[in-house]
Amino acid sequence: MIFNDNKSCPECNLTNVAIEMILNKNSFWECPLCHLQTTRKNAALMVFTKRGKGDFINNHRMSDKHTVGAFLARYPKSEGWFESQEEFIEFIQKVK
Repeated sequence: MIFNDNKSCPECNLTNVAIEMILNKNSFWECPLCHLQTTRKNAALMVFTKRGKGDFINNHRMSDKHTVGAFLARYPKSEGWFESQEEFIEFIQKVK
């Protein structure tokens, strides 16, 4: 199981780029750089299979404690969590 250790985008963290996620108009956390979307569900930070469109809420609410320390999982929840960084990389390469 891998964890999101900070407020930055999990995908951008793979290349050591710290981009804080912003709440979009669908109430999901979205990276302004790569547009990866996530949402928090219990102890999981769920990663969507579709990227956002950069449609952020006006006040640009940045990610906070809601994204830190959560384990990374696929959305929908039935898909399960990521066992390794390699598994996560393989998944995000398919996210459109």
